[in-house]
Amino acid sequence: MTIIIIVLGLVVVAGIIFAIVNLKNKNIQDVKESDGISKIRNLKFPYFDKEIQLEDGQYKNQDKTIDAGLLEDKVAYGDIDGDKKDDIATVLYINNGGGKELKYVALVLDKNSDSPKVFSAFIGDRSQINEIKIEGDKIIIKAKMHLQEDLLVNPTNEKEIIFEFKDGQLLEVVK
Repeated sequence: MTIIIIVLGLVVVAGIIFAIVNLKNKNIQDVKESDGISKIRNLKFPYFDKEIQLEDGQYKNQDKTIDAGLLEDKVAYGDIDGDKKDDIATVLYINNGGGKELKYVALVLDKNSDSPKVFSAFIGDRSQINEIKIEGDKIIIKAKMHLQEDLLVNPTNEKEIIFEFKDGQLLEVVK
């Protein structure tokens, strides 16, 4: 009986330690994520020959033909350009009518500066973004893309898309 009580006590202590460590790590990550997104929610993002000025992470033009915003649950942090300053990658969606929802990878260099540099590159139309991460000088996106025979709302092609930041440009790496 004593052994059972000791084992149960150890299990409870281990559970408490595990919960404290994970809660502490989660809070640190939450602060970093909320700080990162808050820094970029009001930036201008390139869109063809124009710029889209986000306000609180969203954009609607005056005649309401363009609706855009950040996918704030798809965010990656890292030093993509090697300058030892924190950069952020996320996904920008743009709905310009006609049933299209274009997705762009958005890269913000030195997100903590007063004038961060912003880059974007096209991912796809109505793509479902599952994951985004920064590894070295690359942004890796896992997404479902449309095949020719797919319904417009149901992409089925699992794909990994890699963008490389090189010579001041964000370029898709062709495998």
